[in-house]
Amino acid sequence: MEVLILLAVVATVVLWMVQRRKSSREPLDLTLAVVGFESSGKTVYIGSMFHELRVPGSSGVFIDTSPENAGRLLSLFNTTADTDKKFPDSTNKGELTEWPFTVKVKSADVAEVGKFSYLDFAGESLRDLYAGSPNPETRRLYERFQGADILMAALDGFQVKRFLENRPLPGFQNDLGTLLSLLSNHHKPVNLILTKWDILEDHYTFRQVVERLLQINTFANFVASQRVLGTCRLIPVSSVGSGFVREVGDSMRKVPGKVINPVRVEVPIACALPDALVSERRRPDSAGRARLLTWAKAMKLNLGLIQIDLSSFGAASATITPGPGTPAAVSQLVRYCSGKVDRLEDAFPESDLVRFLYRHGT
Repeated sequence: MEVLILLAVVATVVLWMVQRRKSSREPLDLTLAVVGFESSGKTVYIGSMFHELRVPGSSGVFIDTSPENAGRLLSLFNTTADTDKKFPDSTNKGELTEWPFTVKVKSADVAEVGKFSYLDFAGESLRDLYAGSPNPETRRLYERFQGADILMAALDGFQVKRFLENRPLPGFQNDLGTLLSLLSNHHKPVNLILTKWDILEDHYTFRQVVERLLQINTFANFVASQRVLGTCRLIPVSSVGSGFVREVGDSMRKVPGKVINPVRVEVPIACALPDALVSERRRPDSAGRARLLTWAKAMKLNLGLIQIDLSSFGAASATITPGPGTPAAVSQLVRYCSGKVDRLEDAFPESDLVRFLYRHGT
């Protein structure tokens, strides 16, 4: 009997050690879902984002995908960059495109540190979902969106500009309400990607944009509700860069001879890991069960204490830093992500909408 008990104990210890080694080897795996209505810039964004992140910079961080997907994404980017061609077609209604990426770090070697799937979700389908005429395809898209780790919505900078000019395009506020309704049915962090910043920045400050959006009650209420998750970001990006396009009526046209130069297209991706970890830390039932927290523990990451900002009526943040035992490649990734978040908040302090709302009472 004693021998059997001893063998059982040894087997348990061995199994625990195997599982621990396995968890420490498993890369990070996230699903990012982005939704936006037609012409919001989602398709152009994904091409520019991949183009900017496929080659490592000084951080050593870059993303990779299959040769087939890389070819499709670079085709999107090249079509966008060619001023003699029209912009790529938007995601079709009812269509769900899933782009799988591998996150790699280059230093003395090239190490794979994580994976993420980018779901390109056509927001037009939501009009059917909320119009009382859902179909199986729409429900499939909705359920896939529900399962994502971090949610993103593309706010069309052109439509936002028209709103600031007091001449909004038809359906602007209805579509905004639909997006926010979808995003509200989750306990997940949200990044709002303000596309086409290049046509806004010459006319408005970022603070003016934020203050006007917060004058929309639905938008302000949504931001206030995100306080329980710690943050809700509005990230200004330009998939093409300053001067590449001009307004012609109710559309955008490329300027012949201009060279594409994307701006901040990598930032929404870089924010995903810190924001997802902070959100999991905020969940009362997450201790010991959340997949992301299990990965962070295996990687020896120091998530620090949740810091409550009393001046923001409870808005929360957390410091995520590598620990003494964190693998070098993961340390590089964490520093890269944290650095991008810090630079975003330095350049656009209003980008943390929760903190801005509660500090300024807009």
